[in-house]
Amino acid sequence: MDPLLPKKEGICDACGHELIIREDDTEKVIRSRMEEYEAKTRPLLLEFEKMGVLINCEAKKGVKDYPEIKKMVETKIAASG
Repeated sequence: MDPLLPKKEGICDACGHELIIREDDTEKVIRSRMEEYEAKTRPLLLEFEKMGVLINCEAKKGVKDYPEIKKMVETKIAASG
């Protein structure tokens, strides 16, 4: 997904205020989160995939994706029995 960059660097498009970087929004913190994901979440996903219960979807429209995702889940549940 392409980054959502402001029209004017450092300025919020919606309100015109200066953009700030949060303390938890740094490369170091993000790398740490990704390492934790790989260690803790990835193994669960692999297990769910082996069990045949994992549903992969790519939500790009936020809440507008809900009906499609709901249908995918309902279909998977119905197929499993």
